[in-house]
Amino acid sequence: VPVLSVLHTDGRPLALHSNYSLHYVGGTGADTISADYFGVFADRIQELLKADRQQPPFVGMLSNGTSGDINNINFQAIPKSRPLYGQINFVANKLADEVLGIIPEFMGSPNVLGIGEIGLNKNSRNEMLVLEKHIDLAASNDQLILVHTPHLEDKRKGTRLILDALKSDSRIRPEHCIIDHVEEHTVGMVLDDGFWAGMTLYPETKCTSNRAIDILELYGNERIWMNSACDWGISVPLAVPRAAQEMKRRGSDPGQIDKVIYQNPIEFMSQSPRFTAPEAL
Repeated sequence: VPVLSVLHTDGRPLALHSNYSLHYVGGTGADTISADYFGVFADRIQELLKADRQQPPFVGMLSNGTSGDINNINFQAIPKSRPLYGQINFVANKLADEVLGIIPEFMGSPNVLGIGEIGLNKNSRNEMLVLEKHIDLAASNDQLILVHTPHLEDKRKGTRLILDALKSDSRIRPEHCIIDHVEEHTVGMVLDDGFWAGMTLYPETKCTSNRAIDILELYGNERIWMNSACDWGISVPLAVPRAAQEMKRRGSDPGQIDKVIYQNPIEFMSQSPRFTAPEAL
């Protein structure tokens, strides 16, 4: 399965194109217009890469180059009975998993510092299965882990599911994992379990600068850092330096600000032998 992946300069997935030599699958019922497994693949690969709800949107594509003599039905065995769209989903998910399987090929690259952004968004069964595969991949290659937590009302449940999945693997060291997008109702459970916590600063959603500083005043500045974003919804790429200014205004001394903004990320990333800390400014 050939794959062409395009990334933003910050490493986020922008687009992915793959090709598979299989005719459409069908099984949609009469009088139905369907994108068949090509459409399901595009949606599934977006889910696997945690690229949904990005701005600009992620584009997943699957072309159908007829270069192989293959079929999605084993005519040498009794075919399985599946519900409408069942075979489409089966083929698309299987193919998306194969595309995901090429990730280990990049683990030896000198600029790979960890596995991320993995995690959950909808807390679905499929997402949990993929999360477990990502965790195994990171553990097998002794990589740091960056985990995405769900949005809004699903965040607490999703964060608990993520922490339980990580703790269930004895190979995972909590100090090698940062759980991102924490908020007031999730940061405590993350820190209590020994993980790092990331606060993603947005002007309206997730965590504003003032809320992040409130969290620091309540929970301290160990194993916690801030990050900003430039993606879906209203975002401010300079949110972190602006938060530093607000910390100063609210009475934080320069050492406290430097620890959260700069030293903590350096401490976490330095756990990777491939990471070289920049020279002190």
